Amino acid sequence: MAILRGYPGLEADILVNGVARKEYLDPELSDADTPNCTTVYIEAQEDTSFVVQLRRDGRFRYKSSQLCWSVQLDGKKVRDTLLHNNSEVGYDRATIDGTYYQTDSGSFKKSFFFSTLTTNDTPVKILDKKLLKQMTELGQITIGVHRVVIHGPSATTKTKEVTFGTEEVSEKALKGRAISRKTKLGPPVSVSALPSSITQFIDARDKPFAVFNFRYRSMNDLKAELIVPRSESPVPLENRLVDDLSREEMRELLKRQKQQIEEAARIKREGRNNVKRERDGHAVVDVDDDELSTLPAKRRCIETVDLTGD
Repeated sequence: MAILRGYPGLEADILVNGVARKEYLDPELSDADTPNCTTVYIEAQEDTSFVVQLRRDGRFRYKSSQLCWSVQLDGKKVRDTLLHNNSEVGYDRATIDGTYYQTDSGSFKKSFFFSTLTTNDTPVKILDKKLLKQMTELGQITIGVHRVVIHGPSATTKTKEVTFGTEEVSEKALKGRAISRKTKLGPPVSVSALPSSITQFIDARDKPFAVFNFRYRSMNDLKAELIVPRSESPVPLENRLVDDLSREEMRELLKRQKQQIEEAARIKREGRNNVKRERDGHAVVDVDDDELSTLPAKRRCIETVDLTGD
């Protein structure tokens, strides 16, 4: 769970199949968190739906406050929802599982999903500030929390459908960051209309009193950014202590040793056979200036030269 030093009792999670994702800290940014803002990394698997959850307990200082919390995916605001004070039902937690919108045809929901980011080699304009801002927010889920006063229910009105682009991203715009994931929305599903309320913000809308950042990455991305240590090469079984081996590893080691013994015996047999063949068909090579010839040893002639003169 992501927690804030300045607000004990206020916590946030990203859930997949009802289970909170394991969180990782950037070792180079371990001191970058502030009392009201924290940043963690999580693993994001392709085409997996997720839910955002906010919780608070009795330690939270604003026990009587009603909270409005906003969720942004890759810099795009997708939904606001309320967390009531401790005298009302639903005080302890709330979840956001998708974006909702209202049309003349009814109410609809689109669930949150992790997806694969596609990149290309398109050049990037240096002064394209809008694109650069989008790239800094890519790969991040942000939860901003405000204190509010709820004045009562409001009439249900049409709300705009949130859409996400499917375009590719320039590799150069990522500026060396390892990002291969993005978020997307699922197909629309018909749902009951959600209640809405008239609220008055105590904190400025652009200044939430608490912020949770979840930077989602594939496991390979987490290793590339050194958030998760790269897997070390395993120590060969032959170099490990016998007492440290499991039963399966011991069987594998014995199997390898048997194969090595059989291979050594085969090489030894072949060596003996080669020596035997050389003895049976020994040859001598005679070399002169013009030719190279090989004659069997039993046909070799020894010429005697008389050096005594006449």
